[in-house]
Amino acid sequence: MTFVYICIPAHDEEQTIGPLLWKIRRVMAEYGRDYQIVVADDASTDATPEVLESYLGALPLTVIRCAERRGYAQTLERALRKAARLSRYPKRDTIVTLQGDFTDDPALIPELVRHIEGGADIVGNDATPDLTGAPWSQRIARTAFDRLSARAGVPREAGSPASGFRAYRGVILRKAFDEAGQEPLLRSDGWCADAELLKALVPHARKVVCGSAAGVHARRQRASRFALKEGFRQIRGVLTGAHVPGPYELESPDLDLARESPARGRLRRRRAEQAERPNGASRARGSARRNGPRKEPSDKGAGTSTRRRKRRPRGGSRQRSPGVDST
Repeated sequence: MTFVYICIPAHDEEQTIGPLLWKIRRVMAEYGRDYQIVVADDASTDATPEVLESYLGALPLTVIRCAERRGYAQTLERALRKAARLSRYPKRDTIVTLQGDFTDDPALIPELVRHIEGGADIVGNDATPDLTGAPWSQRIARTAFDRLSARAGVPREAGSPASGFRAYRGVILRKAFDEAGQEPLLRSDGWCADAELLKALVPHARKVVCGSAAGVHARRQRASRFALKEGFRQIRGVLTGAHVPGPYELESPDLDLARESPARGRLRRRRAEQAERPNGASRARGSARRNGPRKEPSDKGAGTSTRRRKRRPRGGSRQRSPGVDST
């Protein structure tokens, strides 16, 4: 059974990160899959750290706190690298990315995971997401970006390249990070980083599909940070490779927090131990615990006891002691 890692880059999301985490908890409880949430906090200046701190004991949550602002692309890559390191079975584990402003619906996570369990390596967003309520500049830029990316060879099998709501098989992220080494995988910034991530992972994927998950812009509770001029500059950088990487550190003294409830921790460890045992090992261990250790056969007599019984003579009566009359 797949383990689900949910990566959320966040910056100043105090109004949305709490409801988003609680909605993920409800969805995953009904879905019945083990999961871990990885939130990369990009040096938030509001109450986002306090909100995340309050959820550490209630959810399987890992928080990465950046000491200084790094931007969306670096924050997203930090969360993905953390999830890839946590994954114990990357060939079957699923890593989901979604936005921290609640524009993506967590109720659609099970659909993305089912595609991964069905053999897909990348599951993307719908090619025509719902842009109702989005700023007009963002709608124009996304439409232009979809058309330009198709001409530039960005794969369309995973839906809209600008979408940040996707699911990946853990092993393709491991391969991409190993290939990048100490160099950053994402060099752009803003929402164009999702297209760059897709472009970097497709060569490692065997099957790419498009789900029906779409954004929910009506739920936005803060002003959009999209700028039209900056957006087109990022589009040009991703499509032509003309972007210039800024300062980037793969290893940094960022605060990394992880906490889980004791019951969930015991369950996770027990399942991990069962998964590592060969088939039948747990059953044999349980049988030995009930019946005691098995007795090894003796070398003498090929398993028979060394003490032999005296056989009675065939066809005769019992031997009697001398001096006893038989009549």
